[in-house]
Amino acid sequence: MFAEENRYIGPTLDRLDETALVLNDELGNPRGTSTATSGTPRQGSAAVKPGTLSLKVKCAGAGKVKLTGTLTQLIGARPRHGKQKSKTYKLGPVNGAVKVGKSLTLTVKLPAAAVTALGNGAKVSATFTAALTGPAGAGRATANIATLKATR
Repeated sequence: MFAEENRYIGPTLDRLDETALVLNDELGNPRGTSTATSGTPRQGSAAVKPGTLSLKVKCAGAGKVKLTGTLTQLIGARPRHGKQKSKTYKLGPVNGAVKVGKSLTLTVKLPAAAVTALGNGAKVSATFTAALTGPAGAGRATANIATLKATR
């Protein structure tokens, strides 16, 4: 099964593609900052496992990349006054080494409770941060996904 066919991962990959375009425009400087984009497997490549999310990181400089993330699930109905309850899951860290001009795919495993909640129609959002450290300097890129939805 390919990621596009997975009911949990397909919509997330679409949102990450949109976020990647924004990040590439904002962080295109030559100092070695990293940009996070979605990793969508193509025909003939290995499929992404259910309950995981692949992110593609491409940097202008070589170095070590550390990917971390936060998944936020809204709980219950929104109250008339006050703040809606939420549950937060930490994702990662996932480490890797990236070469100049090459992309690196990092896979983050989603918590089982979050995958179940997505399957039950919960409203979930995510934020990912890729931090690069290397000889050219340090950089950081953030990708926000406003709403994750499971496909049926």
